[in-house]
Amino acid sequence: MSLSTERLEAMLLGMRSLFEASYGELVKDAKWRPLVLEIKSEAAAERYNWLGSVPAMHEWVDEREIRHLLGEEYTILNKNYSAALEVDRNDLEDDKLGLLAPRIRQLAERAAAFPNKLVFSLLDAGDTAKTFDGTAFFKTTRKIGESANINNKLTGAGVTADNIRTDIAAAVVAMAKYQDDRGDARGRGEVRAAERAETLESHGLGETGLGFNQQTFNSMEVPFNCVSRRCLWILIIV
Repeated sequence: MSLSTERLEAMLLGMRSLFEASYGELVKDAKWRPLVLEIKSEAAAERYNWLGSVPAMHEWVDEREIRHLLGEEYTILNKNYSAALEVDRNDLEDDKLGLLAPRIRQLAERAAAFPNKLVFSLLDAGDTAKTFDGTAFFKTTRKIGESANINNKLTGAGVTADNIRTDIAAAVVAMAKYQDDRGDARGRGEVRAAERAETLESHGLGETGLGFNQQTFNSMEVPFNCVSRRCLWILIIV
């Protein structure tokens, strides 16, 4: 069967639709989503004017208190990424799209998983890679505006069930005390674990062994996603 322009366009549309549908379903609950702020970019670079935290609520007694915003900013250069499959013309002419569909879904899986690699590789480099203030992302000393010292590099006690319980509790308490650039305590801490290797289940220390799936410390809820022997614990203020 000959391959007309109209038929080729229809096939490409079908393949694109299959890719986008598969990709959309896969990224819906992707692990990287809670860790990033997604912003649609339509330029080669995006300049972000970080204005700092908004003021906390307080009683309005007399005149309204107006607080100035901070003027921090940073620029992110966009990069292009691609993955491609070569399709034989004979396969298109023979209308073998059914055989191509699994490969298209695999491409969608690759594309959906790729942000995990980018985000977690960046976090892996958090001890050395510089962030907005010119210093490492994970460090023991940092002040932002009027905040007290922020230490987001806590030392764990070691990988045992009891130690992990202790470390999670300590992390939650520490994050609850973090202050924003106004000096106001954030009040709530959340710990997310990004799975990086074998889980403790392989060592007989699964969720049952740890004694919790969702644990509460002083009314602060801690979602427990996974624990790993080589797990990267990410502390996130929410």
